[in-house]
This record gives sequence, C-alpha cells and structure tokens, in this order.
Amino acid sequence: MIHQRSASLIKRLAPPTEVNTESEKYLAQSAAARKISLFDLAIAFVILIDFVLTYIDSTTKWWYVGFVELFLSFLLLALLIGVRSMRPLLGRLMLAGLIAGICELFTDASGQQLVHSLIYPPGELTIWASPIYMPLTWMVTLTYLGYLCWRLQAIVGWRKATLLCGLVGAIESPIVEERCYYGAS
Repeated sequence: MIHQRSASLIKRLAPPTEVNTESEKYLAQSAAARKISLFDLAIAFVILIDFVLTYIDSTTKWWYVGFVELFLSFLLLALLIGVRSMRPLLGRLMLAGLIAGICELFTDASGQQLVHSLIYPPGELTIWASPIYMPLTWMVTLTYLGYLCWRLQAIVGWRKATLLCGLVGAIESPIVEERCYYGAS
C-alpha cells in the first residue's frame, strides 16, 4: 500500500507528459529548442554577474555581499515580471530556491551553535545564525542551476542533465565558499 502511494507521488512530481495549457505548450517547445534564446542569454548574464560580482566582493570587499544577492534577486524578479511566458518555470524555480534558502537557515544554526564549524563575521546582519542574504543566495543559485538543468534535458535527457547540474552545483558551492572564506578574513 505504501509503495503504491509513493509511486503516485513520484508521478505527480514528475514533469507533465501532456501539455494542458498554452504556457505549458510554450515551455515544452522552449525546453526542446536546441538554439540559444534571449532568455537563455539573460540567465547566462545572471550567472556571469553572480560569479564576477561575488569574486570582486570577496577579493576587494568593496561592498557588502548581501548587495550582490539583492541585485541578482531583483534581476530575476525583473525577468519574472517582464517575460510572461517564462513565469511558470522561473517562478517555481525561484520559489524552490527560496524554500531551500530558508531550510538552510536550520543547517547554518546547527553548524554555528552545535558543531561550531561555521563562523560568520561579528556584526553581520543575520536571520537566526545566517547572514540576512543567505536565503537569496540559495534562491539565485538554485534558480539558475534549475534553469540550466531544464534546458539541458532537451539535449541530453533528464537523468544526464540532472547529473551534470548536480556536478556543477557540487563544484560551484565549494568555490563560492572558498572565495567567501578568504574575502571575509
């Protein structure tokens, strides 16, 4: 009985195999397109700006790193508002990233208060034990990783796209953490 319930839950979470609305039809066509769209370029711009601004901030400390995440969040919100056809996908990706960022507050608190393996600079604006920008950081990162996976699935299939994006995330996160470590010290 439990096995049947689990299978139906997985089926409900899987991408739809049938297109029911016009926006789903557009998204299915966009996902299958093998050419680079303007929206792809916009997301690539967000990714590039994320890496460049985070690198500049971690090495020069010109501004508070939260401003970078706030700026990138506004860029994604502008895309969400401005590109109506991509709203269902971008909105879901941003919401999933924000939820992950909120859940990450619990792991930061345990890393800081229980394990003592996490140290943030004193005087940092925080939510619980995390810098105030942390949920936005996760939202931005998981939004562009999710979009990258969504686009790659047309080329290499869902399994390979998920594996590739998982690898990108596994490589990207330690690099960002390392840059931030040296930027904060």
